[in-house]
Amino acid sequence: MDLRPFEDASNQTAVVVLTKNEPTSYPVPYVLWGKKGNLTFDMSLEEVKAATTRSSLMAEPVDRQDTTSPWFTLPRSLLVLRSVVGPSQYRARAGSYTGGANGVYWVRILERERDGNLLVENLFDVGKKKVKRVQKVIEPDLVYPLIKSRNIRKWRMIGEHVYALHVQDPEKRIGYDEHWLKRTCPKTYAYLREFEDVLRARSSNVVRQLMEDGPFYSMYAVGKETFSPCKVTWVSMGSKLAACVTGSIQEKAIGEKPIVPEHVLMFIPCEKESEAHYLCAILNSSIANKIVQSYSIKGGKSFASAHILEFLNIKKFDPKNEIHKELSQLSRLAHNLAAKDSPVDDVQRKIDRLVAKIYGLTAKELAATA
Repeated sequence: MDLRPFEDASNQTAVVVLTKNEPTSYPVPYVLWGKKGNLTFDMSLEEVKAATTRSSLMAEPVDRQDTTSPWFTLPRSLLVLRSVVGPSQYRARAGSYTGGANGVYWVRILERERDGNLLVENLFDVGKKKVKRVQKVIEPDLVYPLIKSRNIRKWRMIGEHVYALHVQDPEKRIGYDEHWLKRTCPKTYAYLREFEDVLRARSSNVVRQLMEDGPFYSMYAVGKETFSPCKVTWVSMGSKLAACVTGSIQEKAIGEKPIVPEHVLMFIPCEKESEAHYLCAILNSSIANKIVQSYSIKGGKSFASAHILEFLNIKKFDPKNEIHKELSQLSRLAHNLAAKDSPVDDVQRKIDRLVAKIYGLTAKELAATA
C-alpha cells in the first residue's frame, strides 16, 4: 500500500500473470511488496529489492462458490481463517443519506423556546455543496442527535454530536406525507420549503427516484432500523475495523432520542445492549480485523462497509451461552475503560482468546492474526 512504483500515480498497483485458455487454480501465490527504505524512480532492480520487503501470501475467492467475489489474501499458515468466513446471521446497514444536502438537514440548536420549539441554524458550510444560512424555529419532533465518522473510535464515542432533521417515514422509506407534515409540524415544513430548490436539485439517482415517488425532502437509507434504541456502529472507511456501541441520548431540548449515524457509518441494530456488546466484541477482535483486511482495500471508502457481514460468520447472540455473555461483559468493560482513557490491552487479549475459541482457532493461529 505504501509502495508507489509509478511516478505521480497514487493508485495501488498489481501485476498478474495469466495463461490463456487455462483455468485458474486456487489458491494463487501472491507476493505483497512493501517499502522499508527510500525509493527513487532511477534505482536498479537490486537497489529496489534492498529497499523493499516481499511477503508471500495465498489468494483465493473469499466466497468459494463465487469466483467473482473479492480475493482473500493471507499467508498460507492463516488460511485456517476459512473457518471464520461465511454469511453472518446479522445484517449491517448504512446510516442516513441526505443525497448531498447535509447543509439543509444538519442543524445546531441555538435555543429552546418556552413552548418547547427550537431555534435552529443549519450547518450551511458543511459538505461540498454550500447552502444559504438560515435561522428558523422548528418543532423538536423530528430532530435527532446525529453522529459523524469523526465521533467513532474503537470502544468509544468522542466529541460533540450535531442534530439532524429526519423527515422520513421509516415504514414507507420516503418522506412523510406533505399534508401530514404541514399539519403536524408546520414550522419544520416551512423550514424545508426554504430549501426546496436545493433539495429538488440533488444529483443522487436514488434520492431523485425517491422524490419522484414522494415529497421533495425525501432521504435515503432511513428505516425503522435507523431509530433502533441500540446499535453497534463503525466507520466504513479506513484500514482497521473499529466499532463501538451507541444508544440513545436524553436531552432537555429534544427529549430522549436514539442516536442516528451518518451515511459513511455502518451499524447493526439491536434491541438490547447485551447483544450489541457481544457483537462489538467480535467486530473489534483481531480475528475479525484480519478477515476484513484480507479482502478489503485498506484506506478505501468501502473498506468496512455493510458487505463485511457477508463474509464474517457471526452467530446470533445467545444470552445462555457463557462465552457470548462473557464477550458482552468484556465489551462493556472496554467501553468503560476507553471512556476514562485507560488501557484496554488486557481486555482486548481476553476478547481475542474467547473469539478464537468460538471459531476453533489455536493460540498459535490467534497470535498470527495480531
